[in-house]
Formats: sequence, structure tokens, C-alpha cells
Amino acid sequence: HALSNRLLAAYLSRPYSFFLRNNTSDLVKNVLAEVGQLTLDLLMPLFDIAINLLVLIAIVAMLGSVNPSVTAGSVAFLGAVYGCLNWFTRGRLREKGARRLEANRRRYRDVSEVFSGIKTAKVTGAEPYYQERFREHSDLFTRLNVYARVVGQLPHYLMETAILGGLVLFVLYALSGEGDAASVIPLVSLFTFAGKRLMPAIQTIYASASQIYYNQAIL
Repeated sequence: HALSNRLLAAYLSRPYSFFLRNNTSDLVKNVLAEVGQLTLDLLMPLFDIAINLLVLIAIVAMLGSVNPSVTAGSVAFLGAVYGCLNWFTRGRLREKGARRLEANRRRYRDVSEVFSGIKTAKVTGAEPYYQERFREHSDLFTRLNVYARVVGQLPHYLMETAILGGLVLFVLYALSGEGDAASVIPLVSLFTFAGKRLMPAIQTIYASASQIYYNQAIL
């Protein structure tokens, strides 16, 4: 609400020449749509990252006090997996985000043009042309949003089992020389339980970072 009001006030303070150079449908889109996108999909993910980083640090610190070497290896393993995913997807997400912004701009412009010239469209029978143009841009806009959501949730659905399995195997290997089963099993249970708590925090950080990359074009 506050950001939309401030943006509208900034537009209204501009000279008339500013409105001659800019399409009003683009300005409407920025005030009504992109500000909400900025808040929900750029600023809120920053808060999510900060909160889950605190959770992550607390759990890692607790595990580090129990077994520093296994904790360091587990963190390195998870960091490598999500770091590679982040490196692989962030450029694509930024490119898709720029395309989403342009597709949304064209959607608003298509609707604005057809309604502002509805009399001409009716007389010339141009409704199918405008409808097809809007359908094309709307379809692209939707597919790009779906792509960003899928990329953000990819590790949760495809890699959680593999990562947890890898963590368990790593812990078993690292603890194999530390004594009998009575001393190893409680530590394995602790690290497995902590891994299940770590995964949601890491996944939220990754998904939030993906949303930030995708929506950077708004800025």
C-alpha cells in the first residue's frame, strides 16, 4: 500500500512530457501489479532467508558441539548440492524474470489498447487480433511464472531423499571408527533428526533466493 502510494505520487509529480514519453498502461502496471510483486516475491523472500539462516546457524552450532568433523562434512555436502543448483539456475531465472516483466507489460498494453479503441475494434472486426495478441503474452507470462516456481521447489521434490540418504551414509562412514553401535546409533539418530530440520530451512533459503533472482528485473 505505502509503496504503491509513493510510486503514484512520484509519477504525478513528473512533468507532462514524462507521460508523453511513457505508455500509461505501463505506469498503471507498475503501480497496481509490480509493486505487489516486489513486496511478495522480492522483499518477503529476503525476510525468509534471514529467519531461516538463523535456524540453520543454530542447528549447525548444536551439531558442531557434538561432532565438528561430521558437521563440517555434512554442511559441505549440502552446500555443494545447493550451491551447484544455485549456480546453474540463477542466470536462467534472471533472464526469465526479465521476460516475465516484458510479457506482463505487453499484457497490460494489449488490454489498454483494445478497450481504449473498442469502437474502432468493433467496426473493423479486430477483436480476434487483440484477443490472440493478449493470449500469446498471457500464456508466456504464465509459463514463466510456473518455471520459476518449479525451479524453486525442485530440490524439495527431487533431491530431499537423495540428500538425506547421502547424509546418513556420510555420518555412518564418519562415525564408523568411533566405537560400538551403542555409541554410534544415538549420534546417527541425532544427525538424521537434525537433517530433517535442516532441509526445510535450506529449501526455504534456496526457494527464496530463486524468487529474488527471478524478480530482480522489477528493480
